[in-house]
Amino acid sequence: MSQINIEGTRNVVKAANKNKIKRLVFISSEAAYAHPFKDVITENDPIGGIDNYGRSKAEGEKIINSELHDEIESVIIRPAQIYGLGDQSPFTNRVILMLKKDRIITPAFRDSGISLIHIKDVVNGIYTASLSEKTSNKIYNVSSDDKISLEQISLELDPIRQKRNKILKLPVFLIRFLLSLRWLTYSIRFKEVRPIFKLYNKKELTGSLLLGGPYFSNKKMKEELGFEPEITVIDGFKDLLI
Repeated sequence: MSQINIEGTRNVVKAANKNKIKRLVFISSEAAYAHPFKDVITENDPIGGIDNYGRSKAEGEKIINSELHDEIESVIIRPAQIYGLGDQSPFTNRVILMLKKDRIITPAFRDSGISLIHIKDVVNGIYTASLSEKTSNKIYNVSSDDKISLEQISLELDPIRQKRNKILKLPVFLIRFLLSLRWLTYSIRFKEVRPIFKLYNKKELTGSLLLGGPYFSNKKMKEELGFEPEITVIDGFKDLLI
């Protein structure tokens, strides 16, 4: 991961400098932000990451800012959690599997919503920011307009699927334990999964569909570029489930 996100970025920057390109677009991530997290995170909040992936993305941004020649424009895009057909991470499939079960687990007495963005909207956001003359040397979050929880998705889709998931509310500490146990199982089964153990506390999460997370504001992109997410989370998962 570090080899790709850090050394790979450095190699791209060297090639950009050598060939004197006009603009470089770097796809970063919400994971690049640093703890502690506010309820609403904007592009002005500090970066640094909280895991290997996030730290490597933050380091990639620093390489763009420090090693790219001044005459070359840069645009940095930080997508929220991506979902939809074509999502290469386990996230989309994991949500679908959870929605197909009889019970939905949610934390008791806690907001479990997170920022999501459909993969098509991410592509549109990247395309818009890449071509606009307003985006030179700027950073943009690409996110939906509101946070949403697994429970909300399930309730909204109930009438369409003609199925109702039972809601099982558990204490936060128990959900953290179960998620940590799942992570440990994966790390033993798949040696590339690191660290071996994860606590799922606030310092280790930019967002979890079971535990919630901050909202990654898309206000800057909407105001400066007129960007509007076209696919709601409900419509996005409806297309995947039906």
